[in-house]
Amino acid sequence: MACNFTFADSVLQCPEAAKFDSTWLNINGVVQVVRGGQLYRHDLVAPEHVRNTYIHVAGNDFKKGGPTVKGALPPNFERDVLRKLRGIHNRTHGTMTFILWGDWDAWSNGFTDADSITSGERYNSFCRELLNIANAVCEKVVWLHAPRLAGLARTSDHWHFQHQAKPHIQLLLAELGVELDLPAPDQLPLLLEPVPPPP
Repeated sequence: MACNFTFADSVLQCPEAAKFDSTWLNINGVVQVVRGGQLYRHDLVAPEHVRNTYIHVAGNDFKKGGPTVKGALPPNFERDVLRKLRGIHNRTHGTMTFILWGDWDAWSNGFTDADSITSGERYNSFCRELLNIANAVCEKVVWLHAPRLAGLARTSDHWHFQHQAKPHIQLLLAELGVELDLPAPDQLPLLLEPVPPPP
């Protein structure tokens, strides 16, 4: 029987949970969360038959030690990412959705070269290149810019969302069409709280 499949790097990891926690957001189906996951380097391990697929990434492919922004994407980046996305798409009977979380304005505080204009331009150009690759395979491609993420509480390293951001992340996922196994009815109002505006 086909089920939903979600692959995510640490953008959807709960920092207070176990390293490979995949349950805290109540996402329906098989969920693979890879801390530090990169599309270029990590395999996407999907079930044999998938109803809908959701790929969530936050630009780990664009950073190197420091962390700083890479000078260029890895060799054969487009070829290898296309191969992996097509492999999952071949198992997907419904819709495949690719979601890129954040741009330079969203994540720059986590980089040591946060004040570099050229690093920001390079990071955003990598984002556009990845989205173009995804657009060649996926039925739906979404780029969540900084204003959409501004109200989500971050950890001190600026790379992850705190547990208190859970209801707002769930609301955002629901808006994107991600199926959730909702909590008990007495907790449902938490999901209906609007995402707070940027300060």
